[in-house]
Amino acid sequence: MYGDIIQFKKNALMVEGKIPSSIMKEPDIANSVIYKVDDIVYVIDTGATTFFGEKLIEAVERLRPFRKLILFNSHCHPDHVGNNNIIKKIDADEKEHYISKVGITGLDATKDFYRKFKNIEQYYDYLNGPSKFPATMMRILKLTRMINADTPMYILVKNTLKKFLPLETSLETITPFERKVPIDMKISGTEWKGWNFNSQVFVMQAQGHSPDEVVFFLPKIKTLVLADETFAFFNCWPDSDSDKVKAVLNKSIQLFKSNEAEILISGHTHTVMKNDEAISFLETLLKDYAEFTKQVLLAAKSNPLGLTINQIYKKLKSKRDNPAIGKFLDIEFPKMPPFLKTVITSILLENGFQTEGKYRKKRFKTNNL
Repeated sequence: MYGDIIQFKKNALMVEGKIPSSIMKEPDIANSVIYKVDDIVYVIDTGATTFFGEKLIEAVERLRPFRKLILFNSHCHPDHVGNNNIIKKIDADEKEHYISKVGITGLDATKDFYRKFKNIEQYYDYLNGPSKFPATMMRILKLTRMINADTPMYILVKNTLKKFLPLETSLETITPFERKVPIDMKISGTEWKGWNFNSQVFVMQAQGHSPDEVVFFLPKIKTLVLADETFAFFNCWPDSDSDKVKAVLNKSIQLFKSNEAEILISGHTHTVMKNDEAISFLETLLKDYAEFTKQVLLAAKSNPLGLTINQIYKKLKSKRDNPAIGKFLDIEFPKMPPFLKTVITSILLENGFQTEGKYRKKRFKTNNL
């Protein structure tokens, strides 16, 4: 349940996040992990909303005594950084706060998501879907383009982000991970780049879900914290990289199969997974994404003159009985923040499709039919 504090190892806690009924009504909030080793408490991500921040502080206080507090953000998205100001509220002799330097500009969530929408808008009109979005609201938003072409974009971004308020990112306490040069790390046959904190927490560059994403390995308790690298839409934003997500997931599977890792905590699967359950979860993510990609490419290649994103989306919707397609349709906006049409667009671009046609109505075509 949202806000529950779950002990999954001695001196290791998870504060459970939230899956919304609709992102237009309530926020999606990522899990947080609190881990104490010796006299240091590590906090991985801080969720959002005042309620979650209070539960996070409660969890940290359970692990006293400690001398030092180290806060890590896996990436800059608001559901992971909204309560960073806990670093100012919790008493400790020493405090440190880290995020990748690539993500610092993204802490201004309004500007960051505006850039994302603006980037993708050239390919399809986000006001023409998804199908679950209220039609009346869509018509009203389209009318606001008469005021300014970007007005509906600002309205959508503002209305979504207000569910996460107050966003206390604590920019002034941040040190970029990159202040230190990342090192090569080999863990049970897998290779990573990142940072070793006292041999207690390995921070490993992922850069799949977002360019600043890092994941975490807690070797003493054999726990992987994969944040949003485990979100089903591997390329849900224009700056995502599905190949890097796949690489992280495959290496993570190897860690579990070699018994180097035993516990998995993801960003938005609000349970602690162990051993075979974790392997199955990761393998299913890869399988479903591969199947969805296959279906997108089949749909896109069905017309040699090219198809728009809306046309491809309709073809996929007609195959809802396909488990992967059905799963993806069920979790797209407004259930969760990402638009499935953005995922479709990214898949086509990553697979070398060319675009032509009008703004917001680009047709995607390939010469490799």
